[in-house]
Amino acid sequence: MTADATLQRVADLVLIRELQSRYCRAVDRRDEAVLREVFHPQAHVDKGDGPVPVDLYLVDVARRHAGIPMSSHQITNVVVDFLPSGDAFTESYGLAWERRHDGRGGFVDHSLRVRYGDLLTRHEGEWRVLERRVVIDQVTSSPATATSDFDVRGRFFGTRDAEDPVVRMRHEEEEHASSGTRAL
Repeated sequence: MTADATLQRVADLVLIRELQSRYCRAVDRRDEAVLREVFHPQAHVDKGDGPVPVDLYLVDVARRHAGIPMSSHQITNVVVDFLPSGDAFTESYGLAWERRHDGRGGFVDHSLRVRYGDLLTRHEGEWRVLERRVVIDQVTSSPATATSDFDVRGRFFGTRDAEDPVVRMRHEEEEHASSGTRAL
């Protein structure tokens, strides 16, 4: 492999890993626009009940997550196999934590170990998922503990919208950068 090909391979690995991380952030922030950028427009996702077009999958994600007040998804290991066609196949291990209503006025925390099998191809010069298979390896559920049981005074709490403290910070930084008004 030439030096240029090696550099391109390293760049592709970084971009693919970033794509998987953006998927997690988009789900947690319920950001459909960014979620769409992860997938080819003609992509299909199979959760075990047959492949569905990405548009239907995104409707399902929005519907399911509308009732989930807290969510955190992480990608851990990502194995990338570059295919002779120029495409890539990835197996990404992930952890998902979701707080859901228990139907009795309380909440249940669900921890999921998941894997995503993805066929990725370039779309307009960027890696995107063309086919995804979602596999759940384990689910653990437990009643949610009230936050008042812990000393969390003065701490930020995450939200799933534009009011999230990290989302607000990012927007503030973008405003400072575009106006040149950074004051230390």
